[in-house]
Amino acid sequence: MRNKRGIILLSLMIFALALPQGGCLFEPREAQDPGSGGEDTWVEPEVPRDIFKNLSSGLSEPGNSNYERTISDGFIFVPMPKDEGEYPVLTGWDKEREMNMLDRLKSDYAVSREIFFGSGSENGGSFEVENPEGDRPSFEGKYRITLNSGSEEVIYGGVAKFTLEAVGQGGWKLVEWEDKDILEEGYGTSGLLRGRLSGAE
Repeated sequence: MRNKRGIILLSLMIFALALPQGGCLFEPREAQDPGSGGEDTWVEPEVPRDIFKNLSSGLSEPGNSNYERTISDGFIFVPMPKDEGEYPVLTGWDKEREMNMLDRLKSDYAVSREIFFGSGSENGGSFEVENPEGDRPSFEGKYRITLNSGSEEVIYGGVAKFTLEAVGQGGWKLVEWEDKDILEEGYGTSGLLRGRLSGAE
C-alpha cells in the first residue's frame, strides 16, 4: 500500500514539474489566422480595389497566402509584345507560373519587396482609368515594384490594366494583369521581371 502511495506521489511531483511556468498545461492558445503563414494583414475584399492591398502584403510578407488568395485560378498575365519577344516564356503565363515566380522572387530578394499600385497615399488609391462596376471591374494605371536582395536595390515599374472578377458574395479576385506601357525610361516592366525570374536568362 505504501509502495502504491509513493508511486502516485512521485508521479504527481513529476507531472507538476513538467507544467510550464506561469500557466496551465491545458490553457487554450490564441487562434491563428487561417491564411497566415507569415501574413496577418488580409483585407476582406468587399470592394474591388481592396485586392491591391492584399497583392501588396502578399508580395512584401514572408508567406504567399495573401497573394495566392487574391489571384483567380484562371489568372493570366499579358506581357507587352516587346517583353514577350525577349522572353518567350511569358506566353501563356498562368497562376502556376505566377506562384513559382513569386517563390523565386522572395528567395532572390529576401530583405524586402514592395509594390505600389495607382497613385495617392493609399495602395490602390486612384488609377488613370477606372471601371469599378459590374462583375468584371477593371483599373488601369501605374505600378512600382522595389526589391532589395541585401547587396542591391532594383526598381521595376509600368502601366498596366488589372481586370477583376466577382467571386461568391461580395468577393473579388484578380483574373488578368496586362502590361500596357513602361513607367519611364530606365525601368523594366513586370514582364521583364517575370521573364528574368523564370530562369529564361
